[in-house]
Amino acid sequence: MSPRPAQPPEQAEAKKFAIIQATLDAIVAKGPAAVRLGDVAKAVGMSIGTVQYYFESRDDLLAQAFSFHTATVHIFKKQNKFTVPARPEHTI
Repeated sequence: MSPRPAQPPEQAEAKKFAIIQATLDAIVAKGPAAVRLGDVAKAVGMSIGTVQYYFESRDDLLAQAFSFHTATVHIFKKQNKFTVPARPEHTI
């Protein structure tokens, strides 16, 4: 097997971001237990091998997706851009 050609770091990060975003979409649609690497790969137009190149395992992919989501929520919260709407029973 020939070595993988080098790619610019920005391109690698863009691919990882696309994979994580597709994973988060799949989690929302089906729940984390039903997320499969093949479904994520298909959603981003990549092979399963490419997804596995960036993430060691399905569990690693899910962990990084959850970490990304959590970090994003914290950033929005710090910037006061993240608000939780009042529940109807708490309004007067």
